[in-house]
Amino acid sequence: MNKLITLLVVLSFVACKAQTYKMDELPQRRISFGNLGGFAGSYTSYVLLENGQLFYISTYEKKELKKVSAFKAKHIFKEAEELIEEGVSLNEKANLTNFILFNSGSKDIEWNWAQPVGNSKALSKDLEEILELNASLIKLIKHTN
Repeated sequence: MNKLITLLVVLSFVACKAQTYKMDELPQRRISFGNLGGFAGSYTSYVLLENGQLFYISTYEKKELKKVSAFKAKHIFKEAEELIEEGVSLNEKANLTNFILFNSGSKDIEWNWAQPVGNSKALSKDLEEILELNASLIKLIKHTN
C-alpha cells in the first residue's frame, strides 16, 4: 500500500510539470515585444509565454533565455488583457518603432509607438499605460541576464 501511495505521489508531480515549448512550436497565446526599423530595417523581439518561458529573436539570432516565474508571466498577461478590455489602442509608427503584440489565441492586438518616446505626438493615457506594460516586460528581461 505504501508503495502505491509513493508511486501516485511521484506520478502526480510528473504530471503537474508545466509544458515547455521549442522556439519553432510556440503556443498561440503569447506576448511579443521589442523594436524594429531604422536604416538597416533590423528588429529585436522577445517572446513571453504564460509558463514563463522567454525567447529572444533578432535579425541575426534566435535563442531561449532563462525562464522567469510563471506567476510574473501570468501577471503580465493579465495586465495586457486589462488594456484590451479598456480599449487601449496605439498605432504610432516611425523610423524606429517599439511594439507589443498580444496573441490571445483568438485575437491579436498590437500596440506601436515611436522611439524615443519624445518623438510621440502626445503622451496620451493609452501610451502611458502601454509604457507601464513595456516597463514590466523590460524588467523581466533584466532578471534573465
